[in-house]
Amino acid sequence: MRIFGKIKKVDSEKRIITVETKYRLYLIYFKRSLMNKYKYFLFKNNLIDLEIVDPEVHFGYRVFNVHYITTIKSLTNGVTYFDRKSLVESLGTILTSSKYYMYLDLEKTMPPYNYKGNFNSEIIQLAFLLEDKDGNEVARYNNYVKPVINPYLNLRTSKFLNLDTKEFNQKSILPAKVYKDFKHFLKKYHPAIIVYGKNDILSLKDFYRFNRFESLMPISRIINISSLIVEHYHHDKELGLFNLYEMFYHKHFIQKHDAYDDAVITSFVYKAFVKDVLNQK
Repeated sequence: MRIFGKIKKVDSEKRIITVETKYRLYLIYFKRSLMNKYKYFLFKNNLIDLEIVDPEVHFGYRVFNVHYITTIKSLTNGVTYFDRKSLVESLGTILTSSKYYMYLDLEKTMPPYNYKGNFNSEIIQLAFLLEDKDGNEVARYNNYVKPVINPYLNLRTSKFLNLDTKEFNQKSILPAKVYKDFKHFLKKYHPAIIVYGKNDILSLKDFYRFNRFESLMPISRIINISSLIVEHYHHDKELGLFNLYEMFYHKHFIQKHDAYDDAVITSFVYKAFVKDVLNQK
C-alpha cells in the first residue's frame, strides 16, 4: 500500500516514525539497514512518499513495515532529499554506459571434509563471455587453472564441481597464462566486468596475491549485480543467480557448477535486469 504524508514523529531508537496522511496516522517501522540509509532525511514535518506492507507488532505497537521509499522532501523549502526515480535513471546509465561487457564467473577450491583451520581457496576455473553493447559475442574464454597453494584437488572440491582429477590435471593451465590472457582482454576492450556476488571479486584479489601478480583491479570496472538487484527490488537477501534466472525468464536451468555456464546465466540475468530498470525510467 502506498501512502503520502507528513512525518509527525521520529523514534530513532525503536526505528518507528509516525506519518500523518489526509485520512489517518500510520506508524511505520524501519529495519535497521533502512533506518541507517534514510535516517539523515527522516525529520519532523518532512514529506514522505512510500510503500508499506505487512502490519506487525514491534515494541508493543502495531506498525507497518517499509517496502520502499519513493521520495522524501522538505515541506518548508521544497528541497528533495531522496528521489527513487532519479536513482533508477542513474542506475540505468551505470548499467548501459560501457562499449563491452564481460560476464565473468569463477570456480574455486574448497576445504576438505571435516577440515579445521584456515584454508586458502584458489581459482581453478576462470570463464567469461565477452560481448559488445549490442549483445554481439566478441570472445569466450574457459580454462581450468592449476592451484599453487594446494596443488591437488581434494575429494570435496572434485565431487562438488563434478571434476575428474586426471582430466583436470591434463587440461588445467598455469596461473601465469590465465593472468596474461585476462590482462589482454581487459586492456584491449576495457569492459565492464559483470559478476554475481562479491566472492568472485575477492577471489580475483586473492589470485593476484597468491601468485604475486600485479593487481588488475585498477583497470577492472566490476559491477556486482547481486547487490544492485537486492537494492533495486528491496529484497531482504540475495535470491541466488539461478533463482533470478527463473524469476526473469520463467524457465528452470539446472546448475552444473561450471564457470562458463554460470557466466552465460549471469549475462541473461544482467540483460533482464537492465531491461527492467530501463522500463522503469
